[in-house]
Amino acid sequence: MRNLASSTATTTEQIQAAIAAIQEGVDVTVDLMNQTLESSNTTTRQSTEAKEALAEITNLTEETLAAMIQSASATEQQSMVYEEINQNVHTIQDSAVQTYDNATKAQTIQEKQFTEVMKLTKLANDFTS
Repeated sequence: MRNLASSTATTTEQIQAAIAAIQEGVDVTVDLMNQTLESSNTTTRQSTEAKEALAEITNLTEETLAAMIQSASATEQQSMVYEEINQNVHTIQDSAVQTYDNATKAQTIQEKQFTEVMKLTKLANDFTS
């Protein structure tokens, strides 16, 4: 009976040691699972923050693009206005040249008429004298 009691006590101690080892393993596993859960929560939070930051970057990029398009449109409109002004300046310049040419021709005609009037006046004076 003594052997049986001793054997039972030894087996009980071994079972208790095995249970303690299993319990320690379970505790370590639970700790690791909690750490993994915390890490997963941190990663999820960081992913959400990154997603929000990317959405903000996308929004800012779209706003910048819209501003660039608006600026390009304004620049194109200014270019068209400058071109129209340039054409108007050329038209005015051409008109000024034409006016100058006409004034020069008119002066030449007036000078010829004055010469003719002077000739006629001399002839009239010669005729009456």
